[in-house]
Amino acid sequence: MKGLYIPILAILVYADDTFVMTPSKKTGIIGCCILFYGLVISLLGYLSIKSCFPVELAIICMPILHEIMREINENIENQRDRENFKRKL
Repeated sequence: MKGLYIPILAILVYADDTFVMTPSKKTGIIGCCILFYGLVISLLGYLSIKSCFPVELAIICMPILHEIMREINENIENQRDRENFKRKL
């Protein structure tokens, strides 16, 4: 063993307004994105411990994947603006 590994558990609260769909539908979509993000980060952490994946690359992936989640959320909400624009034409 190369060091002491201390698992850290964090509980995050996600809050957002939705104008495109029902809150329960959007919660389900974003919840799936957050679950997928957590699974990927956990897998990268596990592979980093087993020396199959560079730790530096795992650290770089974390904020990139988070920004992808944010972009998915933005695209969902911007869908309403695109639909309203098409109606005006």
